[in-house]
Amino acid sequence: MNFQLQLIAHILENRDLLEAKRLGVRADMFDQQHRDYWDILCAYHEQHREVPSPQRFEGMALDYVHQKPSEGLSALIDEVRTQKLAADIEAGLVQLTREVAADPWAARAKLSELAEKIALANSVGASDMVFGEDVAEQIGHLRRIRDNGGLLGYPWPWEVVNRNSTGICPGHVAYIYAREKNRKTFLLVFLTLFYAVTVKLKVLIFTRELTPEELARRIYCFASGMDYSKFVHGELSDDDLEMIEYEAKVLYDSQRIIITDVQDGLDGYRTKIAEVKPDIVLHDYIQAIADDMTKRASEATAVLAQTVGKIVDYHKVTKIPAILIGHANRSGVKGAGYDTSEIAGSDMIARRANYVCRIIVDDTTDRMALLFNASRETKKYLGLTIQASLNEHFGEILSEDALWAADFDAKKAVTGSKEGDGSADKQAAGRAEEPPVWTGPPRRPKRM
Repeated sequence: MNFQLQLIAHILENRDLLEAKRLGVRADMFDQQHRDYWDILCAYHEQHREVPSPQRFEGMALDYVHQKPSEGLSALIDEVRTQKLAADIEAGLVQLTREVAADPWAARAKLSELAEKIALANSVGASDMVFGEDVAEQIGHLRRIRDNGGLLGYPWPWEVVNRNSTGICPGHVAYIYAREKNRKTFLLVFLTLFYAVTVKLKVLIFTRELTPEELARRIYCFASGMDYSKFVHGELSDDDLEMIEYEAKVLYDSQRIIITDVQDGLDGYRTKIAEVKPDIVLHDYIQAIADDMTKRASEATAVLAQTVGKIVDYHKVTKIPAILIGHANRSGVKGAGYDTSEIAGSDMIARRANYVCRIIVDDTTDRMALLFNASRETKKYLGLTIQASLNEHFGEILSEDALWAADFDAKKAVTGSKEGDGSADKQAAGRAEEPPVWTGPPRRPKRM
């Protein structure tokens, strides 16, 4: 495969010349023919402040024949960069061999000089830019936000979040965390079905707490609109079983949900994403990657923070968004959710993730508070309350705020104290007039 030609084609199709330059693409990475293409492309952009269409470029570079690229931008850049590195090393060794034959001591000095030269010529990344050179891209970005009502990336399942954010954009990382047994995995299942069924994305799910089979059962349940308590106890009619089979076939035929329990830390995470090529990644739960990379429990929190930082860097390059499920530390037992110190490894995670969302669940009223407490992409302290009952209504909006969570104490709620009886905020438990984005599972097929 001609990766240099593929890279030029990708830039033409996606109009991402400036992004390619920021990722380190330079003229000296190409051979002479493809360097001519690159020079024509850059000259056109410098004059017109935009990237030409593939059809227009074919008229400008007469021997260019456009072919649809088969890989993403970062993958193509890595391939081109790797080819250049190999060529530079090979040429350097040829030159060094001649030096050795003539004067080994001079060759020794040349070796150090050559290594430095190759390292400098093949450095990864190039972040320099002249202010104003990206004005066409910035105006296009602002126009898309305006025309989409402020939404630029994939939507969230809730309109109140979409109104107050740019959506989940390419390369964004959202971190959702809660204490144990707060229905985090069921929220992940709900998000999986929203993105796979409603938005029609290819979803890759890493499951490290449940087995793939256990997670699949929860997806079967929610996809077919069943009550989970009846589902796990087998209280199902023949019609219910038929519905489950029907929904499973629809999802299987779409090939949009891929479940994996791959381990091996960050290497396993990156390798699986490169293999599957998903539109969005969900991970439950992210501590497992950190556990793969350390043998000491005392180091777990520090390694978790570093792990999330590296994952954010990875997704920035690949432009694949991700939603990570994590946990709150012990201070989150009675926390209001607005303090990011409840996040295990809080400082690094709150600083690096695009969205940070705390979950608080009131089991006595089956409601879940979502508190976006440290997000660059939303209004500060955005909160909402959703239905948390484990049936077809999970995820529906109950209220466009989560004020009840500020004074919520899970232990008192279970024992029937005032804070947990639901009376503190009955208005929040009422259904919102605006219908939620999630429309629930499809209707059951008619039996023949």
